[in-house]
Amino acid sequence: MPVLVGIIPIGTGWTLREEYPLVQSRCNYSVADVYTIAELVQDYHSNAPINRDVEYVFPLPPSAAVCSFKAVIDDKKVIKGVVKEKLEAKKAYEQA
Repeated sequence: MPVLVGIIPIGTGWTLREEYPLVQSRCNYSVADVYTIAELVQDYHSNAPINRDVEYVFPLPPSAAVCSFKAVIDDKKVIKGVVKEKLEAKKAYEQA
């Protein structure tokens, strides 16, 4: 079974994924000692007929770390993510 990546409507799996196609992707990186620091920018377009909760999925190896996350919607609204452990983040989302 393929791995789900990108913007995915919560609870739908592949069925509505085509509503959020990846339009452009670019990566800048630098190497410092034994570490690689990468900045990934991905542009998505929403074809969804309604607003719905979505999640962004990007698989990383176990040795990788996420330092920050920012989403810009319609070049206007900026959402800055708070990096948390997976279970802690899920609990916070469910309580919101």
